[in-house]
Amino acid sequence: MKNRKKHKAGESLVEVMVAAVIFLMVTAVLQGAITFCSKAQQKSRDIRERNAKVCQDLLTSPEIFNGTAAFAFQAASPDGLQTGTATLFQVEVQLLKKEVAYTTEDGGARKATFYLFGGGGGP
Repeated sequence: MKNRKKHKAGESLVEVMVAAVIFLMVTAVLQGAITFCSKAQQKSRDIRERNAKVCQDLLTSPEIFNGTAAFAFQAASPDGLQTGTATLFQVEVQLLKKEVAYTTEDGGARKATFYLFGGGGGP
């Protein structure tokens, strides 16, 4: 009779160690991705909160009169390349501005100026 060697079932220690290392590497990559997404979501939330505060301050800040300006309108060809020399009509508008103070991401204080045309402010 022939000696038959039984085939050993299962994995060797080296195969198990390689599988564990690959699993740990994939887990580390996934954790890095989750951390990055969490930080990006928090930063987005902070930006939205600061923008909402700037918008609210813009609505409530007083208008500052900044003079007047006249805008003249002239006739133009349909393609917009040629304009006439005669003024068809002219519109006088008040120039207004609003200033809003805000803080930057690193905590610094800044001021933004918004210029408005027309509106109800002025002397």
